[in-house]
Amino acid sequence: MALADALTLKHVRELAGDKTFVRGLAYFHEGAVGLLEIEDDQVRSRVQGTHTYRVTLATSPDGELEYDCTCPVGAEGDFCKHAVAVTLSWLENSGEESFPAEESAPSGKPHKRRKTQADLIAKFLAAQPEAALRKLLMEAAARDRGLRNKLLMQASAANIARAGSKARNPLIAQNLREFPIAPNIDAGEGVKMMFAEMAAAQLYPPQYRQNTGTAVESVTVTLLNLERPSVWDEVSDWLDRHGAIANADLCRIAGVDTLKASKMFAAWREQGLLAPLPDRAKRNMAYIKATQQAEQPDLLSEGLDNKGDSA
Repeated sequence: MALADALTLKHVRELAGDKTFVRGLAYFHEGAVGLLEIEDDQVRSRVQGTHTYRVTLATSPDGELEYDCTCPVGAEGDFCKHAVAVTLSWLENSGEESFPAEESAPSGKPHKRRKTQADLIAKFLAAQPEAALRKLLMEAAARDRGLRNKLLMQASAANIARAGSKARNPLIAQNLREFPIAPNIDAGEGVKMMFAEMAAAQLYPPQYRQNTGTAVESVTVTLLNLERPSVWDEVSDWLDRHGAIANADLCRIAGVDTLKASKMFAAWREQGLLAPLPDRAKRNMAYIKATQQAEQPDLLSEGLDNKGDSA
């Protein structure tokens, strides 16, 4: 089931209840919802409340709506006001009606879509001089490692374009250059290809080290011909060492969010690899290997056997 089928205004009202829905509607009107991150049948965003909370909405493999929020109410498994606010923002951006009829403007005019935070930021940046934009970008790069690496990669590509082609390790050159005719101005794209190829071969990703202590700055790239264990292999090893695994453990091992981890657990259960621990609530579920469940003794029958022996 698509997210649009599960995430409806009617369904959200039922999940949240009137009181929580009204609070979430107020957050929506106040612009507390950040930028929406939409991927397949999943939407994520941050909501500014007492603190900044992270909300994730998605559909499960069986078509049910799954939701998660880092606020105390969301941690209890309830559909909180922050989830309501993100839902309304998503409905608005997807073209669905997001306001109850009783809240329509008195004039009867159709609701005009409000500017998003992205619109406001774009307007602000367009009014800034080049020097101010450069300063903002440098400050952002100092805080954001991903942005810093992206800028360094683009700077390297620009340097390659200006300097032309020079002798280098043929293996690295083959992976960095996607096009047979030099110079490859889009050399930065080749790095993405190298990561993708090594991931497809189930190898560890390339390791980069920037050498700044030398006369000429350089970057050392290490390609490890070492097979990387699958996520299941790592989970299996965790289970052998700890006995059981919870959602938070899988998030750390696989580097995924809670909803993706839930889907991975569901797939492994369908394959007969995992079994849920009994007497666990859905929000506090943990799993063991299916073989472990088969090996666990039946305490009742064991007690009867002992009683028979003593007689």
